[in-house]
Amino acid sequence: MTAGRSAKRKSDGADAYPAYMPGEKIKTTSQFSKNFALQAGGKL
Repeated sequence: MTAGRSAKRKSDGADAYPAYMPGEKIKTTSQFSKNFALQAGGKL
């Protein structure tokens, strides 16, 4: 259960990273952008 949960969370983040970066970045809110940057670990 834990492995599945971890994998799903990691996959979601990696998938959302490049998918929402193009134009969605401008659409995202300040809070969302900040939260995402924190999750990415400043990889941006």
